[in-house]
Amino acid sequence: MLLKLKDIIQNNSWLFSLFRYIPYSFRLGMTYNTHKKLAENYCEMSDEEKENLHFKKLKKLLDWAYKNNDFYRCFYSLNNFHPSSFKEMADFVKVPIVTKNDLKEFELKNRSQTNNSPFKVNTGGTSGEPLEFYLDKSAFSREWAYMHTIWSKLGYSYLDSKLTFRGKNNNGIPLKYNVIHNEYIVDAYVSYEEVVKAIALLVKRKKIKYLHGYPSSIYAFCKYLKEHNIDSSELFKDQLKGVFFGSEYPAPMYRKLIEEVLGVATISWYGHSEMAILAYEKKECFTYCPFQTYGFTETISNENGESRLIGTSYYNFNSPFIRYDTGDLVTDEVFDNKILKSFKISSGRIGDFIFDKNDNPISLTALIFGRHHEAFNEIEFLQIKQSSSGKAVLCVTSKNTLSLESFDLENVDIEFSIEQLEKPFKTKAGKVPLLIPQL
Repeated sequence: MLLKLKDIIQNNSWLFSLFRYIPYSFRLGMTYNTHKKLAENYCEMSDEEKENLHFKKLKKLLDWAYKNNDFYRCFYSLNNFHPSSFKEMADFVKVPIVTKNDLKEFELKNRSQTNNSPFKVNTGGTSGEPLEFYLDKSAFSREWAYMHTIWSKLGYSYLDSKLTFRGKNNNGIPLKYNVIHNEYIVDAYVSYEEVVKAIALLVKRKKIKYLHGYPSSIYAFCKYLKEHNIDSSELFKDQLKGVFFGSEYPAPMYRKLIEEVLGVATISWYGHSEMAILAYEKKECFTYCPFQTYGFTETISNENGESRLIGTSYYNFNSPFIRYDTGDLVTDEVFDNKILKSFKISSGRIGDFIFDKNDNPISLTALIFGRHHEAFNEIEFLQIKQSSSGKAVLCVTSKNTLSLESFDLENVDIEFSIEQLEKPFKTKAGKVPLLIPQL
């Protein structure tokens, strides 16, 4: 019901123009307000108070999952673990690590509960490996409490308008207004020439204070500005205050050019669709500090001496993620009383491009994860390779034979073909990249 209402408001923004003035504390209610305060108060807690908070939340989750979730009861029994052995925080390392492949061994109904009207999610993740699960009904209210805390570091207010690059197809409309987040969404499939013209008209009546979206897409936009000698200060009438990077790791080369062209501060965060971990750049660029009230974040060392990022969602009892291996590698961890305080990503989410027939860059994050592909219900891995502009191959690892009709490829000036793979392409480090390099 909530998602339907959101769609109605978003698709009829002109009818709900006053909606943007309603504070999020009223829109999203108690969950939003509770987590805004919790994030603030955590920093002031003593070590004992923090440990007590973590233990209570994790103990409740472990006991519940073992009693009510077929997957965890079976998985823990096979690994000789019982929640009764979790008596203090030091015992949490005894809880078996769960991977995406472990979860996929069970059907969704056998690893989930559908009470309390959860949200069903089907995501490919950065690796292109799909996983279906549920989010609890308070997930998005909680998420926005933390996101607004992050954005406030650059002075953001919910009344500020922003320009958003998140891979959307507006059916040829360069900028489409979304009243819910007071943002103008850029069509990822029109030319930057059209986008710039639309921005120039928009700023005559609206102040655009922030850019938000995929670093790779914002980078491509800024590259266009630089190559065409377009002064960003003049384009945005000196109103721009910052850039929010989401969904991808901001490659240093992307970030450097964006900050150079726009002349404003940027901020990045680490998160994933499973909503078990959320971390942000509190002080230093590329150093991420996890919100330990959002979920419990930790690292473990693998056989190569590298550290993997592990997350636990305190609040998702519909499809629990407990000591969930994200598959991302981190380094330079800093701990405070054995609790992870910060880390750097050593193998992360750097956006890739392919190019259409006119050599326009198309973000793979936008093309693959910004659209709904029916094929995601069938495939194990999805990767893309390209040897020349205007042509690309969808490399699919699946037990079933798929056709192009299973993919949403509308309004993309690229000739696609499909190649079925027995196993996905992997890098030397064992990662499954979305873009397969040309050897």
